Amino acid sequence: MRKDLPHELLMELLRNSKQSDRDLAKILKVSQPTITRARHKLEKDSIEGYTIIPNWQKTNFKIFAFTFIKSKFKYGSADKRKAAIQKAREWLMKQPNVIFSAGGEGMGWDGLTVSIHKSYSCYTKFKRKHETELGDIIDASQTYVVNLEGTIPKPLHLKYLADTE
Repeated sequence: MRKDLPHELLMELLRNSKQSDRDLAKILKVSQPTITRARHKLEKDSIEGYTIIPNWQKTNFKIFAFTFIKSKFKYGSADKRKAAIQKAREWLMKQPNVIFSAGGEGMGWDGLTVSIHKSYSCYTKFKRKHETELGDIIDASQTYVVNLEGTIPKPLHLKYLADTE
């Protein structure tokens, strides 16, 4: 198997994960069994799952929320930080509308959560729940709200990554 095949295959799957192994083999100029083996390895090592990306303006989801978080325990003891991270992780995993959350840095924040909501009132209910149930570990938060019924110059999709250098 050529060295760059796994990356090339991953990029093709980002473009369109519905492509058959036969079609992928034609595009990548290798045999179908080679693609099948490479796909299985990618699915084991590098692919979290397959899903669709809807046209958000045609769904009943109307709000994307980007919530920036400042932890109370960023400079606390290792044990307190570990406990806070565990509590946040457990809470976030129970929230089906949270699609991504991670620690990071920038603009004075040390965490980010991305969530999707059916309406602004659903978002505010989620925000109140977030502040109430995680208030003991969050020092501050700010949210940037995107109205999915508004103008979207470039829709959310992973296919664009396939064209990166």
